[in-house]
Amino acid sequence: MAKLVSITETAEAITAEGIAYVWEEYDAPRKRIKRARIVEHRFTVSIPKYTEEAAPVAFVVEYFPQIVGDEYRAGHDEQIRHAGGNFYTRARFCRHNYYSDQYRDPVTELQRAISCINDVDDYDREKYAEAIARDEMRADQWPTTYNRAERIDEDAPRYTKDLAVIAGELWHTCKEPVYEYHSAWRSYGSRREIPAHISVNNYDHKHRNIYGAMDRAALAYYHAGVTRDAFIRVLRPDLVTIDSTARDLAADSDRAGEQLKEARADLERLEKELAEARAALESAAVNANKAREKCENYAADPRAYWMEKAARLESADPAKPFSARRNRAAAAVRRALEVEA
Repeated sequence: MAKLVSITETAEAITAEGIAYVWEEYDAPRKRIKRARIVEHRFTVSIPKYTEEAAPVAFVVEYFPQIVGDEYRAGHDEQIRHAGGNFYTRARFCRHNYYSDQYRDPVTELQRAISCINDVDDYDREKYAEAIARDEMRADQWPTTYNRAERIDEDAPRYTKDLAVIAGELWHTCKEPVYEYHSAWRSYGSRREIPAHISVNNYDHKHRNIYGAMDRAALAYYHAGVTRDAFIRVLRPDLVTIDSTARDLAADSDRAGEQLKEARADLERLEKELAEARAALESAAVNANKAREKCENYAADPRAYWMEKAARLESADPAKPFSARRNRAAAAVRRALEVEA
């Protein structure tokens, strides 16, 4: 676990400096492969600071009083601020489990972040001390490949990346607040049915029944009379990005466009098949006429039919294979016709 060195505060951020023990590669005398040793590595984690003017209130979520079972829950307001392209809510309203119902001060949060950084522990430092002193720890062997300075520098910022200090208080990033419709349901093994209701969601927009903060007409149209648990007061309409009607109409338009594309493809395929069928019909008609003509010619004069067959055999190109066989067949046909005559 990394150790906290100091915490400094400026107008832009509160920064904590820590020390972590890491493996470092080095060139040892008379060693072809690099060796590794344990050294101290200093790193920092910080939480940006904003004034109230730099992080204005974009939304106010007004939660109504509720009675859940036998418990009365008082109503309260939740501010959603906007700064640096992100929405922020107070840490106590965040859905992460490590936040309590009370505000956590930035210093405590920075201390927690430093303590979350894993480094080379005391046991390993003692265990490998002699091997390091003798230049025996190869840099390409476990455990020297994991706890490196690069990993510490990469992992450390993620423990505070979603935090900000606004007017001296700790805030956490959230999403644009939206309305979410919940249909009536009954939990397994319970007789109490949860009625349909509309809540406010500012942490997950993956559900189906999501409506933007200004979708009042859509809510009235689809869910008239449904009880609301909260109301979103919009102070920055320019930051509202979710319009359920525009979203649904765009989805319908895209779906209809895909269906039109598929219909055109089907039509082109059917037109091609129709053209091929017409060509086959014409070919079949020609073949049928030829066959009928041959049948009529044979019925009218069988001798002439066979004479024509013999003449065709004789007129074939003599350079083609089996020319002698064709000539013998033609001569045999003529002899047979002479006998019949």
